[in-house]
Amino acid sequence: MQVDVVLLKTVNQTDRLYSYNVKESIEPFVHIGSRVLVPFGNGNKVQEAVVFQLNDDYNPKYKSVYALFDEDYDLNHEIVELIKELKDYYLSKYSWFLRACIPTGAQLSIETEYIYENEEMKQSVENNKVSLGTLIDEGKVIQKVRYKKKNNEKSIKYIRLMIDENELENLIDNTRSNAINQKRILNQFLASSEKVIDSRKIDVPSATINSLVGKGIFEIENRKAYRENIHRLEHEKNGMSHFLTEEQQNAFDSIKKTIDNNEHQSFLLHGVTGSGKTEIYMHLAEEVLKKGESVLILVPEISLVPQMAQRFVERFGQLVAFYHSKMSSSEKMDEWLRIKYGDLKIIIGARSAVFTPIEKIGLIVIDEEHSSSYKSDTQPNYNAKHVATLRGKHHRAPVVFGSATPSVETYHESFNESMQYIYLSKRANNQDMPKGYLVDMREELKDGNKSIFSRLLELKIQERIAKNEQVILFINKKGYSSFISCRECGHVMKCPHCDIPLIYHKKGHYGECKVCGYKTSIPKLCPTCSSKYFKYFGIGTEKIEEMIIKKFDDSKVIRMDSLSMSKKNALSEAYEDIKNNVFNIVLGTQIVAKGHDFKNVTLVGILAADINLNVPNYNSSEVTYQLLTQAMGRSGRGESKGEVVIQTYSPDHYSVLAALQHDYKMYIDYELSIRKEMKYPPFYKLINIIISSPNDIEANKYSYGVAKELKRSLNGTNADIIGPGPAILEKAKNLYRYQIVIKLLEVDQSYIKGIISNISKKIKKQTVFISVDVDPVSLI
Repeated sequence: MQVDVVLLKTVNQTDRLYSYNVKESIEPFVHIGSRVLVPFGNGNKVQEAVVFQLNDDYNPKYKSVYALFDEDYDLNHEIVELIKELKDYYLSKYSWFLRACIPTGAQLSIETEYIYENEEMKQSVENNKVSLGTLIDEGKVIQKVRYKKKNNEKSIKYIRLMIDENELENLIDNTRSNAINQKRILNQFLASSEKVIDSRKIDVPSATINSLVGKGIFEIENRKAYRENIHRLEHEKNGMSHFLTEEQQNAFDSIKKTIDNNEHQSFLLHGVTGSGKTEIYMHLAEEVLKKGESVLILVPEISLVPQMAQRFVERFGQLVAFYHSKMSSSEKMDEWLRIKYGDLKIIIGARSAVFTPIEKIGLIVIDEEHSSSYKSDTQPNYNAKHVATLRGKHHRAPVVFGSATPSVETYHESFNESMQYIYLSKRANNQDMPKGYLVDMREELKDGNKSIFSRLLELKIQERIAKNEQVILFINKKGYSSFISCRECGHVMKCPHCDIPLIYHKKGHYGECKVCGYKTSIPKLCPTCSSKYFKYFGIGTEKIEEMIIKKFDDSKVIRMDSLSMSKKNALSEAYEDIKNNVFNIVLGTQIVAKGHDFKNVTLVGILAADINLNVPNYNSSEVTYQLLTQAMGRSGRGESKGEVVIQTYSPDHYSVLAALQHDYKMYIDYELSIRKEMKYPPFYKLINIIISSPNDIEANKYSYGVAKELKRSLNGTNADIIGPGPAILEKAKNLYRYQIVIKLLEVDQSYIKGIISNISKKIKKQTVFISVDVDPVSLI
């Protein structure tokens, strides 16, 4: 038998299928998705690989598979076929998707040792006078390979009694009186009806146990155990289900039909904030579980997991799995296995959870589907919404896209047969949508108010504090200040790798690059003119937190941004504290704007509605509308009515006005007209190409060569090629970046892939890189 495999670690030239023979001894255990070890290259270096194809041929010229790896971590046939499709669609690599599908802890650490007959032979190999592979084949060099998973599974040691009760009693009677530990463990077994006891319940030294094992009294058993997830430990099942409103019931009935009929159908569940979309998800999940199938629920941000976890664990108990990047690699490995073997039936996770090895999916939910976080900004550049749809088709399962602010692309698609549109117009508790107030900050400045807080917002915050209600203040900007500048010479502290201003963090007194994460302490003197007069310009959550504490005497503030919530369980703890009214002001970035349900929040203040409007991206208006609407939706979700204050320097912008008026139709009609005029999604497909190099001149030169080749190859098609030109982010991680954008009515994947592949092969320079992003959500 012969197999075609893909290596787990590749470069551009090696990211393809390689053929190997399979020894008869392991042939029955090899299948598509098997993880194997193969000798690779002239030196037969052992590499980790996955089987992609099987055939009955045998070629004596081919090398043989070295070994099979633990079948627990094999991939199934569906995932292998999915990887093939995604590689072609995103013009990507097999290996990138393989590593996305296999938990990091289950990937292998491989060590190879070569034993030579003599030192002279070793020198010949090192000087390339003779092939190491040839010497191994001739038996002149011994290759020793050691491999193990990067993380070990958890196991618990159990002690099994190997003698009967009468023998045990006789043994106790004949044991020396001073053998206290032996008598203790023997009596423990005598008093217990169990023949096997967890070693953690036995309080004697391991030497005592080992001695009795040596005498045949006991036997040691190591049983696989799973690490418990914090979310399952924090909550208990109560099984409580809520009645659906008429609108919710109608939505539920529409989707349930496809579950009952095992049909794939996509649904856009467009419900205003607080309309009870999660309750519909849970009712649907109950129907899927009745059929013995599984549910995949995706959320865009890890910050949304604690709340979703509480609701689902309280309803479904220990059937709920979690999978996201805040979990340790060992925890993810355990959850992955339990999902694979069907122990956990409801999987809640962020983007990467879309690749978990669920055998039978009965429902997929993409909550807050509008979020750009579903698109990976690192390789592979996949969109989890697209992957989820492919998996839904394979399993003949419905895919529900839920949002109060549907993305332009999803809303437009809902007019096609492939997607059904469902609208929830009312909040589940029949509470009115929050009343909005628009404050023109230009007028505030004219009236002498230079504060970040308008007079109206300040008044309303004081009112909420007096009534023991809660306030959310939203600004999509972390840090203390936006940049650091010398007041004498004007020098701005920048990242040496990305050439952009450093964000200042007062706690720790350091600057940080938002692109590469570079950090540096702030010098006492200007590095250019030696002046000691630095000025911190701009504003962020850290500075605003200080201002709140000074301005509002009775404030109890929690700051929620990526820095303050970086610890493992910080989000869960913050969520519980807010729910229990430990804080009366919640200040945060977009972490606080999405999906949270805090019943005592009656005021939302949007401090700077214009931040995202000024981002040079085709979807900046869409992001602005979504963030404003989502943030506003946190207000008035309990018994008391809610209010929202929007502070802006652009009070006439359509996205701001539409959000203020809770008018999605007004926004989407305007946005679609602009997108059509400018040839942007959903009317045109985009491919974003970045050519980069540590040498600016080289990057520029090759970008023009790539653009010329693209224009020649795509001449006569419906493609518009824009560029090349410096990317909006001109330098990142020591690489100068040039950009080409392709706009197409339709994307012929194989044709485009062939063109870009041919262009890539022509770039022989090892210091020039080309990256391709299909369907980008950002052109920055």
